[in-house]
Amino acid sequence: MEQQECIDLVQSVSAAADSFTIIVRSAIKFCSFRFNHYNIMSVLQSQTYVFDVNMSCDGCSKGIELVLEPLKGNGVEKYEVSFDKKLVRVTCSSPVTAEEVLTAIQKTGKVATLINIEPLLTK
Repeated sequence: MEQQECIDLVQSVSAAADSFTIIVRSAIKFCSFRFNHYNIMSVLQSQTYVFDVNMSCDGCSKGIELVLEPLKGNGVEKYEVSFDKKLVRVTCSSPVTAEEVLTAIQKTGKVATLINIEPLLTK
């Protein structure tokens, strides 16, 4: 498999995961509204998107922090930008999609790829 094929595959899976996340969260919100005596929303856990980002200097990481900061309080709980590891971890508690976070990161002009989504649901 060529590198571009891998990138395309990851982006396709990411889009599917975003759609699944939205569907699950919508269903849970509906059930919570309809059956408010159950705390159905408690099954949701924060999820963390992990991105590989092409950063060449410390200024790059500061630029990413600047575009992520406005998202705090709007679904983003916290974020970590690691210039050394070339990774950005963004933890969300509301239906913020990986695509929305990716778009914010790309506003800096950096190439970013979603490489992991950590848990969506808990038991």
